[in-house]
Amino acid sequence: MINDPVTSLQGIGEKFAEDLASMKIFTVSDLLNYFPSRYDIHEIKPIAELIHDDKVTIEGRVISQPSLSFLWKKEIQTRVSGGGGTSCGESCDV
Repeated sequence: MINDPVTSLQGIGEKFAEDLASMKIFTVSDLLNYFPSRYDIHEIKPIAELIHDDKVTIEGRVISQPSLSFLWKKEIQTRVSGGGGTSCGESCDV
C-alpha cells in the first residue's frame, strides 16, 4: 500500500493527483513524507501527553488507511498510535 499511487486513496482523482504530482507527490509514501515549506518541528511528545491546541510533532505508527474529508475544508485524516496512546486527527491539510 505504501508504494501505491495516490489515486488508490479514496477521494483522490486524476485532477487532484495532477496537483500532487506538481509537488512531486506520486505515491502514498511520497504523501506521508511530504512536509510543506512552512513545516516546523515543534516539541516531540507522546500521544498520551497531548493537550488540546498544543502544537507538537508526534512520532507513531499509522494504524488506519487515510481518508479524505470535505466538511469545512479538505483534510486527510488517519489514526496514529505511539507513545502510550492513539490519536485520530488530520495528517495534513490539502
